[in-house]
Amino acid sequence: MQKIRLIDATLRSGERAPEAPYTVRQKLIFARSLDFLGIDSIEVGQHEVEAALETGIGRIAVSLGSIGLHPVSLVRAALRVNSLVKQITDSGRRVRFSVEDATRANMNVLIELCLAAIGAGADYIHVMVNGLGKRTYITPLRNLALALKVQYGIDTVTMLSNDEISRMVSKLSRPSSPDLAVTEMERGRASA
Repeated sequence: MQKIRLIDATLRSGERAPEAPYTVRQKLIFARSLDFLGIDSIEVGQHEVEAALETGIGRIAVSLGSIGLHPVSLVRAALRVNSLVKQITDSGRRVRFSVEDATRANMNVLIELCLAAIGAGADYIHVMVNGLGKRTYITPLRNLALALKVQYGIDTVTMLSNDEISRMVSKLSRPSSPDLAVTEMERGRASA
Protein backbone atom coordinates (compact mmCIF):
# COMPACT_ATOMS: atom_id res chain seq x y z
CA MET A 1 0.00 0.00 0.00
CA GLN A 2 1.15 3.52 -0.79
CA LYS A 3 2.56 5.51 2.15
CA ILE A 4 0.95 8.90 2.54
CA ARG A 5 3.05 11.47 4.37
CA LEU A 6 1.35 14.26 6.29
CA ILE A 7 2.66 17.78 6.86
CA ASP A 8 0.95 19.60 9.71
CA ALA A 9 0.83 23.43 9.45
CA THR A 10 -0.91 24.21 12.75
CA LEU A 11 2.17 25.72 14.37
CA ARG A 12 2.50 28.13 11.46
CA SER A 13 -0.86 28.78 9.82
CA GLY A 14 -3.06 27.74 12.73
CA GLU A 15 -1.36 30.20 15.02
CA ARG A 16 -2.51 33.06 12.82
CA ALA A 17 -6.09 32.54 13.95
CA PRO A 18 -7.07 35.31 16.42
CA GLU A 19 -8.07 32.76 19.07
CA ALA A 20 -4.76 30.87 18.87
CA PRO A 21 -1.79 32.92 20.13
CA TYR A 22 0.26 29.96 21.42
CA THR A 23 2.91 30.38 24.11
CA VAL A 24 6.37 28.87 23.63
CA ARG A 25 5.47 26.11 26.11
CA GLN A 26 2.23 25.35 24.23
CA LYS A 27 4.13 25.20 20.92
CA LEU A 28 6.56 22.69 22.39
CA ILE A 29 3.75 20.52 23.80
CA PHE A 30 1.89 20.71 20.51
CA ALA A 31 4.99 19.81 18.44
CA ARG A 32 5.68 16.80 20.68
CA SER A 33 2.04 15.74 20.39
CA LEU A 34 2.24 15.86 16.59
CA ASP A 35 5.38 13.72 16.76
CA PHE A 36 3.57 11.24 19.02
CA LEU A 37 0.69 11.08 16.50
CA GLY A 38 3.13 10.06 13.79
CA ILE A 39 3.10 13.24 11.70
CA ASP A 40 5.96 13.06 9.18
CA SER A 41 6.68 16.77 8.89
CA ILE A 42 5.62 19.95 10.62
CA GLU A 43 5.52 23.37 9.04
CA VAL A 44 6.86 26.12 11.23
CA GLY A 45 7.62 29.81 11.06
CA GLN A 46 11.03 31.02 12.10
CA HIS A 47 9.96 31.33 15.75
CA GLU A 48 8.82 27.70 16.05
CA VAL A 49 12.05 25.97 14.97
CA GLU A 50 13.17 25.37 18.56
CA ALA A 51 9.91 23.59 19.40
CA ALA A 52 10.21 21.45 16.26
CA LEU A 53 13.77 20.46 17.17
CA GLU A 54 12.49 19.06 20.48
CA THR A 55 10.65 16.31 18.57
CA GLY A 56 11.70 13.25 16.64
CA ILE A 57 10.04 14.46 13.44
CA GLY A 58 12.38 13.85 10.50
CA ARG A 59 11.45 16.78 8.24
CA ILE A 60 10.75 20.34 9.25
CA ALA A 61 9.09 22.71 6.81
CA VAL A 62 10.24 26.28 7.44
CA SER A 63 8.12 29.07 6.03
CA LEU A 64 9.11 32.69 5.96
CA GLY A 65 7.29 35.81 4.84
CA SER A 66 9.37 38.38 2.98
CA ILE A 67 6.95 41.27 3.24
CA GLY A 68 8.65 44.63 2.89
CA LEU A 69 12.27 43.48 2.99
CA HIS A 70 14.71 46.19 1.99
CA PRO A 71 18.22 45.30 0.68
CA VAL A 72 19.81 45.56 4.15
CA SER A 73 16.96 43.54 5.66
CA LEU A 74 17.36 41.00 2.84
CA VAL A 75 20.95 40.32 3.91
CA ARG A 76 19.81 39.84 7.52
CA ALA A 77 16.90 37.64 6.41
CA ALA A 78 19.18 35.50 4.22
CA LEU A 79 21.58 35.04 7.16
CA ARG A 80 18.63 34.13 9.40
CA VAL A 81 17.33 31.60 6.86
CA ASN A 82 20.80 30.11 6.52
CA SER A 83 21.13 29.86 10.31
CA LEU A 84 17.69 28.26 10.81
CA VAL A 85 18.14 25.70 8.03
CA LYS A 86 21.67 24.86 9.20
CA GLN A 87 20.42 24.39 12.76
CA ILE A 88 17.82 21.91 11.50
CA THR A 89 20.13 20.01 9.13
CA ASP A 90 22.86 19.84 11.77
CA SER A 91 20.34 17.99 13.96
CA GLY A 92 20.06 15.32 11.25
CA ARG A 93 16.70 16.41 9.90
CA ARG A 94 15.66 17.35 6.40
CA VAL A 95 14.25 20.76 5.51
CA ARG A 96 11.47 21.91 3.21
CA PHE A 97 11.66 25.69 2.74
CA SER A 98 8.97 28.11 1.64
CA VAL A 99 9.06 31.86 1.26
CA GLU A 100 6.09 34.06 0.49
CA ASP A 101 5.75 37.71 -0.44
CA ALA A 102 2.25 39.03 0.12
CA THR A 103 3.18 42.31 -1.53
CA ARG A 104 4.22 40.60 -4.80
CA ALA A 105 6.94 43.23 -4.81
CA ASN A 106 10.31 41.69 -5.44
CA MET A 107 10.95 38.29 -6.97
CA ASN A 108 14.68 38.64 -6.31
CA VAL A 109 13.95 38.57 -2.57
CA LEU A 110 12.17 35.24 -2.94
CA ILE A 111 14.98 33.75 -5.02
CA GLU A 112 17.75 34.96 -2.71
CA LEU A 113 16.05 33.55 0.39
CA CYS A 114 15.52 30.19 -1.36
CA LEU A 115 19.18 30.12 -2.42
CA ALA A 116 20.21 30.86 1.19
CA ALA A 117 18.09 27.90 2.36
CA ILE A 118 19.56 25.62 -0.32
CA GLY A 119 23.08 26.73 0.58
CA ALA A 120 22.41 25.68 4.18
CA GLY A 121 21.09 22.25 3.20
CA ALA A 122 17.35 22.55 2.48
CA ASP A 123 16.42 19.78 0.06
CA TYR A 124 12.82 20.70 -0.72
CA ILE A 125 11.81 24.19 -1.87
CA HIS A 126 8.17 25.22 -2.17
CA VAL A 127 7.56 26.74 -5.61
CA MET A 128 4.57 27.46 -7.84
CA VAL A 129 4.30 27.84 -11.59
CA ASN A 130 4.45 31.60 -12.24
CA GLY A 131 4.50 32.19 -8.49
CA LEU A 132 0.73 32.05 -8.30
CA GLY A 133 -0.68 31.76 -4.82
CA LYS A 134 -4.04 32.20 -3.15
CA ARG A 135 -3.13 35.21 -1.02
CA THR A 136 0.61 35.42 -1.44
CA TYR A 137 3.26 35.29 -4.09
CA ILE A 138 5.20 31.99 -3.83
CA THR A 139 8.66 31.61 -5.36
CA PRO A 140 8.17 31.08 -9.11
CA LEU A 141 9.36 27.66 -10.32
CA ARG A 142 10.88 28.98 -13.54
CA ASN A 143 12.94 31.70 -11.85
CA LEU A 144 14.31 29.46 -9.11
CA ALA A 145 15.12 26.69 -11.61
CA LEU A 146 17.03 29.18 -13.77
CA ALA A 147 18.90 30.62 -10.76
CA LEU A 148 19.92 27.12 -9.64
CA LYS A 149 21.14 26.27 -13.15
CA VAL A 150 23.12 29.49 -13.58
CA GLN A 151 24.55 29.84 -10.06
CA TYR A 152 25.10 26.19 -9.10
CA GLY A 153 24.87 24.20 -12.34
CA ILE A 154 21.94 22.27 -10.86
CA ASP A 155 19.26 21.02 -13.25
CA THR A 156 15.89 20.75 -11.52
CA VAL A 157 13.32 20.78 -14.32
CA THR A 158 13.29 20.65 -18.11
CA MET A 159 13.26 24.35 -18.92
CA LEU A 160 11.48 23.98 -22.28
CA SER A 161 8.61 22.08 -20.68
CA ASN A 162 8.65 24.59 -17.83
CA ASP A 163 8.13 27.40 -20.36
CA GLU A 164 5.20 25.53 -21.91
CA ILE A 165 3.58 24.94 -18.52
CA SER A 166 4.16 28.58 -17.60
CA ARG A 167 2.35 29.75 -20.76
CA MET A 168 -0.48 27.29 -20.15
CA VAL A 169 -0.95 28.46 -16.55
CA SER A 170 -0.85 32.10 -17.66
CA LYS A 171 -3.51 31.42 -20.26
CA LEU A 172 -5.75 29.43 -17.90
CA SER A 173 -5.35 31.64 -14.83
CA ARG A 174 -7.87 34.29 -14.14
CA PRO A 175 -6.53 37.86 -14.13
CA SER A 176 -5.51 38.92 -10.63
CA SER A 177 -6.96 42.42 -11.01
CA PRO A 178 -10.76 42.82 -11.02
CA ASP A 179 -10.34 45.76 -13.44
CA LEU A 180 -8.35 43.55 -15.79
CA ALA A 181 -11.00 40.84 -15.58
CA VAL A 182 -13.72 43.35 -16.50
CA THR A 183 -11.61 44.63 -19.41
CA GLU A 184 -11.12 41.06 -20.67
CA MET A 185 -14.87 40.37 -20.40
CA GLU A 186 -15.68 43.59 -22.29
CA ARG A 187 -13.20 42.67 -25.01
CA GLY A 188 -14.86 39.26 -25.33
CA ARG A 189 -18.31 40.84 -25.68
CA ALA A 190 -17.05 43.35 -28.27
CA SER A 191 -15.57 40.61 -30.44
CA ALA A 192 -18.67 38.38 -30.17
